[in-house]
Amino acid sequence: MVNSQRFDVDDFAKSIRDALGFGRYLCLGKEADKICSSLRSNLVDAQTEEGALAHPHAVVLDLRSNADDLLARLPEIFAWQTRYVVVVHDIVNEAEFALRERDSLEKQVISAGFRKASAYYDINPYASLNVASGCFIAPFERVPDSALAKYNLEILEEERLLHTDMLRETGRRSDAHCVRYRYAAEHIRPGDRVLDVACGLGYGSRMLFESSLAASVHGIDLSDFGVAYAVSHYGMDGCVRYTVGDAENLSTIADASIDFIAAFETIEHVPNPEIYLQELKRVLAPGGRVMLCAPNDWTDETGKDPNPFHLHVYTWDKLKAEVSSYFLLEKAFIQVAGGAMKCHFSPRSWLEVDPVEPSYAEAEWIVFLGMKDPTEPGEAVFKETAWRIPTSSRFNVSAFARDYANPWLVKAMVAIGQRCTNAAILDSFRRKVTAVAPARSVDAGAALCGQIYSFTEQAGYADLDSLSKAVVDYLSIKGPNPHQRRWQVSIAYAYGFAKFLEGDVDGAEHYLRICCEIDPLPYSPILGNKTLDALFVRAVICVGREDLQGARTLLHRSVELVRRWSAGGVRNSWLGSWMNVVGLSSAPLPFGLAEMALLFDKSARSAYMLSIIDSAKQRPGAFAREARGFLERQVDHLRRELRGSVIANEQKTSEAIGLIGDMERLRQHSDSLGEELVVRNQRSEELAVEVLRQADRSQELADQVVALDKHAQEIAQESQFQLRSRDSIIADVTSRNAELVDKLAVQATKSEERLQTVVADLRCEIESRDEIIAKLSVVEEHSQRLAGQIRELDEHAQRNALELAAEIESRDRIIAELLAKLQGG
Repeated sequence: MVNSQRFDVDDFAKSIRDALGFGRYLCLGKEADKICSSLRSNLVDAQTEEGALAHPHAVVLDLRSNADDLLARLPEIFAWQTRYVVVVHDIVNEAEFALRERDSLEKQVISAGFRKASAYYDINPYASLNVASGCFIAPFERVPDSALAKYNLEILEEERLLHTDMLRETGRRSDAHCVRYRYAAEHIRPGDRVLDVACGLGYGSRMLFESSLAASVHGIDLSDFGVAYAVSHYGMDGCVRYTVGDAENLSTIADASIDFIAAFETIEHVPNPEIYLQELKRVLAPGGRVMLCAPNDWTDETGKDPNPFHLHVYTWDKLKAEVSSYFLLEKAFIQVAGGAMKCHFSPRSWLEVDPVEPSYAEAEWIVFLGMKDPTEPGEAVFKETAWRIPTSSRFNVSAFARDYANPWLVKAMVAIGQRCTNAAILDSFRRKVTAVAPARSVDAGAALCGQIYSFTEQAGYADLDSLSKAVVDYLSIKGPNPHQRRWQVSIAYAYGFAKFLEGDVDGAEHYLRICCEIDPLPYSPILGNKTLDALFVRAVICVGREDLQGARTLLHRSVELVRRWSAGGVRNSWLGSWMNVVGLSSAPLPFGLAEMALLFDKSARSAYMLSIIDSAKQRPGAFAREARGFLERQVDHLRRELRGSVIANEQKTSEAIGLIGDMERLRQHSDSLGEELVVRNQRSEELAVEVLRQADRSQELADQVVALDKHAQEIAQESQFQLRSRDSIIADVTSRNAELVDKLAVQATKSEERLQTVVADLRCEIESRDEIIAKLSVVEEHSQRLAGQIRELDEHAQRNALELAAEIESRDRIIAELLAKLQGG
């Protein structure tokens, strides 16, 4: 059992007792003392001291502490010849890891010589296996020594492609195959003869027997290896047997000799599905059931089934069409395992759907529960398989073959808990029997009574009048046989109660009185339950009419009748009555004594009401509360407790829904924050990239600044060098100009002296000399101005090197012209 709750030792003890039975249990591990005490409270002989038990029926290993040490003892426990081992473990890992832990734990137990017990899926409902973590409880069964010696796990590994023992496997596929048999067992009636067609290694046949009240299970398979393995591992003398046979040719099985057929994942393998279905119908008894399963459209992208052994591909429509050609479709189911090609990510699920208009999202397998039409028995000979019954002609209760024209109707149409569960099909049986059976036959009486109850359940009171003639006619039968009497009593009560529900109190009183006037003893005292119910309703009607004396008379009669029906005397052959309660003393009918208990409890109801009837007017509520038998009181008490639990669960569910809503809002908020964080992270990453880019750019700029600074320093140095060089040139030019001026002055003096001495000689050249003198004057003035400009340029050069360079160039030209003129002079 996997759940998210704490370990409940009382629930554990009850479930393990119901799964594995009574016997001597040895409890080891963490809470061995508590488990042992709880098992004893459930009448299980449990001990904690290892030496106290030899060959215990079961060993409980509480692995919630010292797990490795306890698991190491599995070979020792196997040697004790212990039939069962139950492991209890807390799995705390998350999802996938928890599933692996569970698989690993199961494999350890299986490797030690055990297999999953048939009750594994009673303890672990299919959907609960989707819960990964929590308290894990699993029962295992010891593999017989001879079987283990012949077929160890290594041999199974070699045969895996064709054969798999799913009770010695773990995981989704194992669960899916095994739980199918567990669900099938729910539809097996007590005493059914069961056929497991294409049984493979036989594990499912054993599960069908142990999980139901079947009389026997016969597994048949085409594989010699599979049948030999099944006989060795799962055969049980007189209960579970296996033979080699062909699903399309069940010639070794007689017509109408099987009550239930498990036909899982076979139809897609057989060459001729029609022949296969014909054979299933032939061997199935009227009213018998067949549960048939096939993969749902296991095609891949190529449109083909990748399994080479699948000869046909089935869909819902195709499978339904073929199965409904031979059987009435009572139920339909959809199964999912998940983890494979189809529905890979889906959880395990088993879902009942409408056979006519199914509604489901996905399906790995389609499962139909069919029924062979009981209204067409053909030549089938009825045989009572549910109980051993007396051969005396005075036995009536289960003498169906004697009194029914078609006794196959009892299981399929009449018996509560065994009859068809599909309301539409059940109604069709009743209508068909009403149409074809003689109006006063037992068969017609059963159908008529069923129709009355059907109208009542559907509140179809307007249709009651359509049955009125048939009811009156059946109640008028004189000298009825025991089962006609049985249906007269039931019809009178059912019709009278339906009239009461319709609001026709007088009509109700009429038919309930008829019910009370029919003596049930010629059938069985247990039929008196309807008589007491009729007396009770009549007493209630009297109270409503304030006829307390009439009510008192009816209630006293209820007590007196039970005394008469349960006591011997001249008017009551108790030997015959007792036989019609228990049947054979060596094999008592389980329902007979239960019905007698109800008889006494309904009489107790009358006694409770009589104890307060004198003050019924004064305390009407108290009187109404007393109108219950002891069992009804217990049921009501349990209902109140259940209602309280339901209310508490609803509150918890509401709180859980609120918490889930809060969690969803938090999740959405978290998602929003996550999205915002992602955006911010993206922005941060963008900013980081921008910062890095800016840093790179800054470094580039810094490098450029350094380079420019270096270049500026180089330019400054070069400018200083050029200034110094040009200052030197200017100084040199200034010095030369001064020298030239001095020379010119000397030359002028000499020229004046020469002029004075040679005035006579140069008269002819006066004009030319005057011109030269005038030019020299201009040059002198220009030289003086140039010297001033040079001084200004020197100061300006210090302020602006660039302008100085230009001015120096200008001056260089002027100097060049001056020199040229001087030289020319």
